[in-house]
Amino acid sequence: MAERISALAELAAPPRAEGEAALRLSELAPASIVQLQAFLEGAEAFGEALGETLGLAMPENAYFAEGEAVTLVSLGVGRLLVLSGEAELAAKLRDVIGASGTVTDLSHARTLLSLEGAAAQEVLARGIAIDLARMPPGAATQTKMEHFDVTLLRRAGDCFELLFHRSFAEAAAEWLLDAGAPFGIAMGR
Repeated sequence: MAERISALAELAAPPRAEGEAALRLSELAPASIVQLQAFLEGAEAFGEALGETLGLAMPENAYFAEGEAVTLVSLGVGRLLVLSGEAELAAKLRDVIGASGTVTDLSHARTLLSLEGAAAQEVLARGIAIDLARMPPGAATQTKMEHFDVTLLRRAGDCFELLFHRSFAEAAAEWLLDAGAPFGIAMGR
């Protein structure tokens, strides 16, 4: 498998905030990002195969479940996203899911960012038109941030993960750095 180069490799570091930065923006690099879709007629077999392979129960719609080095995100009825530290997960899932659904490897097509800090919700609210205060930890949604499509996971009260199309990741990161500048933001790698 080809080595993945960061979509943010050319991103300029933000100016240093005076004192300690209240926010941290980091790029995360799961080994696999896989989208799954269950076929209606094979939904039960799909769920069983997925549960056995990942060791996780299916999360409720708009929530995610976590296991050892794997996150299973429910994006809609029978539509899931898997973030994993296991390389070649898509091929493994294709074998076990078989004809009960589809498997699409998005590992080289998406970039995962983490925004954490006391002002993370306020910064995101500047570009996301949903009430983030009503989004509890463990929840996930697909929405827009400014003009970028984003899958948003709330890991904790002050920690969000944002999954962007790779081709928009640098621009989205620049937007987050600009929006976070008044609070003090640092870029982690």
